[in-house]
Amino acid sequence: YYTLDFGATYVDETRVSFKLSESGQTAIVYKDGMDVKVLVTAQDGTTATYVIHFVASTFDPTADVMADGLCITRTDDGYWKFTSKYSNVYVLLADLSGRPLLRAEIPMLDPNLEDACDSRGEGYLYVPQYSGVHVYVFTAKNKVILGGKFRAKQ
Repeated sequence: YYTLDFGATYVDETRVSFKLSESGQTAIVYKDGMDVKVLVTAQDGTTATYVIHFVASTFDPTADVMADGLCITRTDDGYWKFTSKYSNVYVLLADLSGRPLLRAEIPMLDPNLEDACDSRGEGYLYVPQYSGVHVYVFTAKNKVILGGKFRAKQ
């Protein structure tokens, strides 16, 4: 199944894209309730139907932000990624002297990713401009939700 964005209750076949892998194949995409089905016919005439079932999200991304829906991770290429399961969350960065370095809104994760630290999730990527300790704060609705520090290496 695939979870729809919060508030979405309607599915149409434009949510599904595909690529035929063999020449001579044909495909028909159609909607059946909360399912989108893809009927594929092979060159030899055999058929297969693929079903993608959509469900409405029960997670409200506008609810009060909780720390377990936020994450900071270091990427393999030395960036720092800030992610959120909630909407309207910002990250503030400063150096140890308190000098502001950045304020950025964090894009909301795909509702199909349950873990806020899932490496497949979109987030705000920060490229450190200097090595040393950075202080970060996640904020939402003008409240501090979570904070900490990390050491960046050049």
